[in-house]
Amino acid sequence: MEIKFMKNRNGPACNAAPPETLRVCDAGAVALRAGIFTTMKKLTLALLIAAALNTPAAEAVFFPLSLQPGGPLQPGGTYIFRIADAAGGTAVMLEAVVRNRLELEETGTVPTGSSIELVFTIPSRASRVILVLDPVLPGGQVTVTVFDQNGATVIPPITFNDFTDHPHIELVYDIAP
Repeated sequence: MEIKFMKNRNGPACNAAPPETLRVCDAGAVALRAGIFTTMKKLTLALLIAAALNTPAAEAVFFPLSLQPGGPLQPGGTYIFRIADAAGGTAVMLEAVVRNRLELEETGTVPTGSSIELVFTIPSRASRVILVLDPVLPGGQVTVTVFDQNGATVIPPITFNDFTDHPHIELVYDIAP
């Protein structure tokens, strides 16, 4: 591409420059052609498509009130979320939806081959609790169990195997009104 410096941008010399040249008139006023904008649009679109294709798949598991065999989770109640990792380690986030806003409540990391317990009191105006699991390595196994404050099982153990297809898992628990 050829760059031409013109003295007068409104003069015939600046307007007569061929369309494939980048014209700089009056020391700084840059006249760009549609070809440059089209190239930028194409590059931006390619970047958006690449970002969309490289986003890992997520799996969400929803527990409505009818599928909570130990009774529905109650607002103001204290519960223990036990997360056991069999291989690779897992990052954990416990969130609550309060008045249609997402609030981060607890975070933790489960070391390989062990378990952690997140003791959590559900906020009084919460409508849902979300447990997010992000395994460190694909191919692992994670088991989640929910207990009440007395140690009784509220939601029986659920095991997730081989995170190759779903490296990000969200468990969404509905809260009783």
